[in-house]
Amino acid sequence: MKRSKPLISRPLWLIVALCAGCCLPASALTTEEAAGFRERYLETLRLLASDGIEVATGALLELETTVAQRHGADGLDQLREVELRVASELAQTEVNLLLPLIALHEQTHLEYRRQILDANPYHARSTVYLQTQLYSEELATPGERGVASDLFVSLAGYFQEGSAGPGAVGLYTRALQFDPANAAALLGLATAREQTGRYRKALALLERLVETGAADTEARLRLAINLERLGKRGEAERILESLLSESADDWVLILAFQQLARIRMDQERFDSAHAYLVRGLTRFPDDFGLAVGLSYVEERLGLAPAQPLATRIPTRDAAVTGLSARYRYARPGHPYIDATRDRLREEALQSLPDLARVLSGLAAPER
Repeated sequence: MKRSKPLISRPLWLIVALCAGCCLPASALTTEEAAGFRERYLETLRLLASDGIEVATGALLELETTVAQRHGADGLDQLREVELRVASELAQTEVNLLLPLIALHEQTHLEYRRQILDANPYHARSTVYLQTQLYSEELATPGERGVASDLFVSLAGYFQEGSAGPGAVGLYTRALQFDPANAAALLGLATAREQTGRYRKALALLERLVETGAADTEARLRLAINLERLGKRGEAERILESLLSESADDWVLILAFQQLARIRMDQERFDSAHAYLVRGLTRFPDDFGLAVGLSYVEERLGLAPAQPLATRIPTRDAAVTGLSARYRYARPGHPYIDATRDRLREEALQSLPDLARVLSGLAAPER
């Protein structure tokens, strides 16, 4: 995993902004300053079209940090107005020209987070949202509706990283309004509902996902677990059993073994639970959850432990690794969102030549 750069290795303008931006009073931009910042924003978009997102991200970070340093929150609000006016002008020419802009502001938001800087991350994310909203209002084709759905999914994923609160739920709901079969939105919203204990709503969304034919093994695992929570154990067991014979991520298979064993324990069918746990540990010998479950079942059956728990999981590192299956289940992120963002990035790159052509008509600053 990439580590954040130490402060001393960051660009000088970022260090200055971090130290000085918080102590300067807020002030509005003059007409001349707004025109100058518009021109700098257009120049950033030209860099985007000619040199790509990474280069343009550095220029946009510098622009936004300069405004934050000199004018505080009021200046950033006005800069957002400038950025949105430019976006609106581009959208009137061709709505897909917004996609490179959204990708640029999203990358800027991620860079603020990676650098662990307090300067402007809200500005970046809210600009992404407002440009996404603008895109959704300019739709003309079914393909554009699918892209709008993906844009809301990508935003929802960032919100869901922090919590399963109304921000993520609202954005996933918007995504489904544009594409009711969007697999990422269905799974993301189902996960958010599950995290807040709304298991019936989660189940309904997961069943919709299965009906689309796009449900992967994670979606089917979640479906089984929510079926079991709602008392539909027979259906849950059939799905879990089928997962054991398929190619799936290790964490999915580990939880399938654990869940089947837990169902048997709840039914006091400890011999059957024992069999599942032995099978699971044979396949995943370092899993902590399976090892603890087997020790419990052996005790209930009056069996001498085949192996002491301390030697089944000999080190703390192995125990922590063994907890990863439950941890992964609780995580809001999922491969659907990564695939969604990859598609959006590809769409954005395809629009760069058109952006370069149209930007020449927006070169003059506003008066």
